[in-house]
Amino acid sequence: SIAIKADKINNLTHWLISTQLWIMAVGGFFVLLGVWSLGWRVIRTVGSKIATVDFHTAWCIEFGSTLSVVIATIQEQPVSTTHCQIGAVTAVALASLGCKHVQWSMLGKILVSWILTIPTSAVIAAIILWIFRPAVCASCPWS
Repeated sequence: SIAIKADKINNLTHWLISTQLWIMAVGGFFVLLGVWSLGWRVIRTVGSKIATVDFHTAWCIEFGSTLSVVIATIQEQPVSTTHCQIGAVTAVALASLGCKHVQWSMLGKILVSWILTIPTSAVIAAIILWIFRPAVCASCPWS
């Protein structure tokens, strides 16, 4: 009886925290938009502005990055594939080329952009909620 109740609670908890399909579709659409519009800049930066990448190092970078994503996914941890790519490029460049061949200034710019992403997206989300709050939540406490 206790095991059945625990199983029902676990199933309910999983259902409540699982992401709805339409949310995944909308998120995927906006990722697609980002890749189409500015993806070339990310690809250029990762592929040539952090360190020199050739065929062999690129294979190691992709393998390391993919393995990191798979391990995080198995552990049900959220992970950014771009962060994994940057980490893999840096690690492979350090191992194969040495410290002097890594463009640390570019990595600094990337780190600053990652830090600024959180407050920037929070402000944008708050503005969007403020604009659409009557449609989003007519009975919200702040309305």
